[in-house]
Amino acid sequence: RLVDAISQPMMIEGRELEMQASVGIAIVDSFDHSAASLIRDADVAMYVAKDSGRAGYVVFDDSMSARASERLGLIADLRKAVERGQISLNYQSIISLESGRVNGLEALLRWDHPTRGWVSPARFIELAEETGQIQTLGAWVFNTALDEMTRLDASLGGDHEIHIAINVSMRQLEQANFAEFVAQALERTGFAAERVMIEITETALMRDPETMLRQLQLLKRLGVTIAIDDFGTGYSSLSYLAHLPIDIVKIDRSFVEGIGQSQRDTRIANMIMRIGDSLELDTVAEGVESYDQLAALQHIGCAMAQGFLFG
Repeated sequence: RLVDAISQPMMIEGRELEMQASVGIAIVDSFDHSAASLIRDADVAMYVAKDSGRAGYVVFDDSMSARASERLGLIADLRKAVERGQISLNYQSIISLESGRVNGLEALLRWDHPTRGWVSPARFIELAEETGQIQTLGAWVFNTALDEMTRLDASLGGDHEIHIAINVSMRQLEQANFAEFVAQALERTGFAAERVMIEITETALMRDPETMLRQLQLLKRLGVTIAIDDFGTGYSSLSYLAHLPIDIVKIDRSFVEGIGQSQRDTRIANMIMRIGDSLELDTVAEGVESYDQLAALQHIGCAMAQGFLFG
């Protein structure tokens, strides 16, 4: 009843808002429980509810204890990962489909744990966002990417315009001084703002549109490029997109996977291309792994692509 009640639309200052709740429940079945252990167990059950699709509830049972211990251990290890030198960046090429040249590089975060091995970003980035560690981690990514690109410039020499794409979470954008942080990083390294592409997911944009719009406007004044990542998976309206200071939309890999074979995926990718064209935005296709996908993207006029096909 609580989940259903919370999910009812609400009118706040003339705007309809909807919320969802994930509920974790712990039940006292003996006198061995303390208040702290009950809250811990309920917290674990809540995260199980989130992983099960959100907007529901889960009752804690003993089988979840191992999961709770694993999660807490991962959080503790993540706090020390940067200072222990376990975190690094890999770079994936962004290719111009017209010239075949490397237009840019996307910085991808990697965690090499001494006992866990390579920890998937899908596993630890969400934890970092939930615990607030994403702000420290995100600042490290931004500074490190600019430092390494500056060194790359020095080693390559000559005149080139390779961009660096850096993913930024909603938690980072919620910081009032985020644009100031970016400005300081650019000034410290001397790296050209117009060669920096900040990627923000469509879902993050829609969670707090007014805050996101203000932050994007501040970032655009610095001269950086703004890209919407995972485009087509969120719920943004075209009228909203038209008013955002964005430069690039990235076609999500879930649509690229079946392009040229699935009529649905091909139509969706083509539709995103047309949307980008109508808004005068460039398009980048993510997750390109085959020559068939590449040919299909070239056929619909996609400007850029990235994925394992290119390295």
